[in-house]
Amino acid sequence: MLFNIYIHDLPETTSRKYGYADDLAIMMRRQTWEQMQASLNQDMDTFAAYLPEYCAPAWCRSPHARKVNTAINTALRTITGCLNSTPVYHLPTLAGIAPAGLRREAATLALARKAQRYNWHILHNTTTTALPLHRLKSRHPYNKAARDLLRSIPEDLSTEAWLAAAWKQEWESAGPSRIHRYIYYPGGSLEGEDLPRRQWTLLNRLRTGVGRYKASMRKWGLEDRAVCEFGEPEQTAEHIITTCPLYKPPSEAGLFDVGPEMRTWLSSTELDI
Repeated sequence: MLFNIYIHDLPETTSRKYGYADDLAIMMRRQTWEQMQASLNQDMDTFAAYLPEYCAPAWCRSPHARKVNTAINTALRTITGCLNSTPVYHLPTLAGIAPAGLRREAATLALARKAQRYNWHILHNTTTTALPLHRLKSRHPYNKAARDLLRSIPEDLSTEAWLAAAWKQEWESAGPSRIHRYIYYPGGSLEGEDLPRRQWTLLNRLRTGVGRYKASMRKWGLEDRAVCEFGEPEQTAEHIITTCPLYKPPSEAGLFDVGPEMRTWLSSTELDI
């Protein structure tokens, strides 16, 4: 009973601790970015990638895990500068951090393999012995998840390789977008992470197509008109990237390569989205 109470409260406790980390990151973000950029990126990467995995194999199948996911997404938006309406599947790719659900499955797989390999392990019998059939269908215990992973994943495939392959499959199935045209294998750091905060944020909002464009602001009820300053009926990401004579970047590919020409444009443009 005490264990069930612990598992029930753990996601909420982790989410609360994670919220404190988000607040700290926001306070740091208000300072000079050039002074705090490296520290903020390192701290938020740690919060987003490692803190939420504490005891994850025990609680990751609980419906309360979504509380932790909400906090993780907030942290990823802080890292990338993306808005709340940005599709969630874009955030891990831009931040270079694997999706939380896959990381928890990887943690479960690593634990299951260790428990299966060593008979002295406290979870050895739990991992290798089938559960009674009379358990409720609503239960999602570690035992069943571990056995399913061990059966479905080849033994010679490392946990890291499985995580990379699963992330790639999830990324490809998310649907076509501008980012998909330039990022085939998610997981690596993207060009531009060393840019000042404003430029990094502008870059990611152009990449995702979600930002404070005039068309979006009108849709959200924050602007009366969607007209671009140059006269285009609607100021959208597509218009700015491809045809806008006032704000058009050097090239669409440059949003991902971030070469010298793109860096010069980012530092000089007056575009504010």
